[in-house]
Amino acid sequence: MGIAIVFICLGILLFFFLRFVYYNQLKSHFKRKYNIDYFPKRVRIHKNYAPQNKNYYILKFPSWTYANKDGTRDKRRNNNVIRYPGCDLYVDKFHIIIKNPRLMIQYVNDLRRQDVLIEKNEYETKKTKKIYNDKRENMELDSLNKVVNSFKDNPYEFEKYCAKLYKSIGVEAENTPNSNDGGYDIVLHYENGDMGLVECKCYDKTKIGRPLIQKLVGANQTVGAKYLFFITTSTYSSSAKEYAKETGVKLIDGIQLLELIHTYNKTKNEEITVEDEWFLNDDDLKKYIPKDIYEVL
Repeated sequence: MGIAIVFICLGILLFFFLRFVYYNQLKSHFKRKYNIDYFPKRVRIHKNYAPQNKNYYILKFPSWTYANKDGTRDKRRNNNVIRYPGCDLYVDKFHIIIKNPRLMIQYVNDLRRQDVLIEKNEYETKKTKKIYNDKRENMELDSLNKVVNSFKDNPYEFEKYCAKLYKSIGVEAENTPNSNDGGYDIVLHYENGDMGLVECKCYDKTKIGRPLIQKLVGANQTVGAKYLFFITTSTYSSSAKEYAKETGVKLIDGIQLLELIHTYNKTKNEEITVEDEWFLNDDDLKKYIPKDIYEVL
């Protein structure tokens, strides 16, 4: 009986020893293949027997077994513990499991900096979209500021610029005199004989109100143009928008003006790049992990 127990113990020790050797061999193989000089502690690595066409990873966030509505610890239970579902990284023939999501994103980012291609997960895709939209908005505002700064001291040049824009669209455009323009700045002549009137205002942040739209509509009573346009580098008040809708005036704000400039002047927005800004970091994880758990990770 005693000999049997000894053999069982030796078998168990041999099992753990072989598993230890196996895991270390896998880790060494992984580090050599991807030129990584370290491997996080408390990490499991296995062979991926069903390798995919792409490398990817899955984040799973820890939570309390019994949680409050905000995800923090329910202090009414003394035996409350944190549950770690574990995060999975699949790279070629390797499956790496890391319980701590902070360690996982650090390791994934390190691999990427070694040119290991790992697909974005849903959180990185969401972050990329936000960064892109923020940069595009800032770029548009910067371009709009350039337009305003170019013409703010000479409104008539802005009117001439808008007339050239219509000409690039293919519509004959004629500027009215610099003074006594009669409530509109540009007269449009379409090939079918229709006319249009355009009023232009180069403002920074001042919204266009209803009275200026009314002035354009009133001026058209003696002209009888079929189309009325109002162009500004700023925006319109709600009352101006409502009145324009009632009277058929087409409003073009700063952002729409930029789109026309880019389209018909054959210019393009500068390429927006986010490089590695979309990599997840600790601040990003704070959005998904309860505060009292994050502090102990």
